[in-house]
Amino acid sequence: MLILGFNCNIHNSSAAIIKDGKLIAATEEERFNRIKHYGGFPKEAINYCLKEAKASINDVDEVVFYWQPFLGLHHRAIIILKNITTAKTYFSGRSAGQAVRGGSIVSWWKQYTMKRDFIKRYNFKNRFHYIPHHLCHAASTFLISGFDEAAILSIDFAGEWSSTLYGVGEETRIKVIKEIGYPHSLGNLYGTMTQFLGFKPNSDEYKVMGLASYGENKDNPYIEFFKKFVRWYGDGRFELDLKMFTHHRGEAKWYSESMEEILGPARKKDDEITTRHMLIAYAAQKRTEEIILEMARYLKTKTGKKYLCLAGGVALNCVANSRVLQSGIFEDIHIHPAAHDAGASVGGAFYLYNTIFNYPRNFILQDAYLGPSYSDIECKDAVSQSQYKWKEYNNIEEIVAKLIATGNIVGWFQGRMEWGPRALGNRSILADPRKAEMKEIINRKVKHREPFRPFAPTVLSEDMSEYFDGVHLSPFMLLVYKVKKPDIVPAITHVDGTGRVQTINKQDNPKYYKLIEEFKKLTGVPMVLNTSFNDAEEPIVNTPSDALSCFERTDIDYLVLHNILVSRSGILP
Repeated sequence: MLILGFNCNIHNSSAAIIKDGKLIAATEEERFNRIKHYGGFPKEAINYCLKEAKASINDVDEVVFYWQPFLGLHHRAIIILKNITTAKTYFSGRSAGQAVRGGSIVSWWKQYTMKRDFIKRYNFKNRFHYIPHHLCHAASTFLISGFDEAAILSIDFAGEWSSTLYGVGEETRIKVIKEIGYPHSLGNLYGTMTQFLGFKPNSDEYKVMGLASYGENKDNPYIEFFKKFVRWYGDGRFELDLKMFTHHRGEAKWYSESMEEILGPARKKDDEITTRHMLIAYAAQKRTEEIILEMARYLKTKTGKKYLCLAGGVALNCVANSRVLQSGIFEDIHIHPAAHDAGASVGGAFYLYNTIFNYPRNFILQDAYLGPSYSDIECKDAVSQSQYKWKEYNNIEEIVAKLIATGNIVGWFQGRMEWGPRALGNRSILADPRKAEMKEIINRKVKHREPFRPFAPTVLSEDMSEYFDGVHLSPFMLLVYKVKKPDIVPAITHVDGTGRVQTINKQDNPKYYKLIEEFKKLTGVPMVLNTSFNDAEEPIVNTPSDALSCFERTDIDYLVLHNILVSRSGILP
């Protein structure tokens, strides 16, 4: 049985395909068309999934879309009637991102007609299903977690009408315990603060998370304000103070004048980042963490389960994830590597197969290498057409380990592309974590981004506890830990003394593992600095040509395409 899942019409369009209950491929459309967070129809992502499954569209038995257009219509109608600005927006056809989530007439119509349009586009003969958004998120994390039973928490901006789903999973079943309705949304809170601080909402939330580490709790005047902005009730509910927000009214500016009266004027995009902005980011992050911890406690009380599964865009907040894990409320947690909307394409397919059709679960997600790969011939063709000197090696891991250890920055392109927003060693830029200056160099000369942004380590799994204060492996780079030896690895140590850790083992990625193993032999340090292989405001590279293009625009010293080493200077070992 082949099941194709996909999502589109808001952002992070993607497709995934499962065969007899096993995930074959998953990828985002942005990697093909090079438009970051692209929300249109995922034509190329679908084509790739079909190719990987060696199938045509009419070999697919079932197609799943991640949205149920009629779900929660009455909730959206109430919001519209209460807010005349939203009503104008709703009927003017402005984008869903500026109105009620998924809520402009144009956006709703696209969701409603998706079945008809898909069938027409592909002359599709088999069945098409709408699955509710948060059930797709819930399935994406629980059904492939390896847990027989677990509590489930899905948190994002909003689905059809809800922003949060509390649930429980047992074998193939997923039961909804409670939902929180939009506009009361942690995703709304974090998106609004992202915009308030001069960044792009529904895109740059990770910048706020990074900036928050520069703030502090002591004498922070905004801590108490955020407790009023977001009120928690003991029965699992929370509410935003809607006087502070305007998104639910269809405004392009998501924060109100009342918020600016309390927090001061919002930062413009190119304004200097001041201590005030750092303190606001800190307060927003801490309140988000507090509410998520309360959600976890509520779920533990309601379900009594040992384990927790997380999904939804807010589950990409690795600092909050770590607080939940370290709190001990649950013995273990699982987070889908593409926890944002892209992951719903995977979840929809598994929800249909396991929960609706009730086939037994037979797949556990071990790694996130689910995207396209390219042949040695394709890599050679790409470099042969470039201006650079290159050479092929049969010991590329040893060569690159020496280059990194001597201060070079290396673009590392191998195997299948990663699924989700984190580079996990197949489309990565690598450097020496021991050199403190690497953070400033890569931010300024390679990534062309804000100087406060941190970099992640990839560490050999067996050596993790020597360098980080944690024992839970983090293969998808969705947890942070205190760095035990910041003086040895300053380039990956954030200002608050933490690192966003990726652990790597030999069976999941032998080539990347061997590179780090070789680096350890040379330096004694079992990790490298790892950041995504892309320039600012572009998706992670997909093809060898994408990698060469990024190499040309940045100050990366060497590029590796499989076993080929490309030199900017013309000097090769």
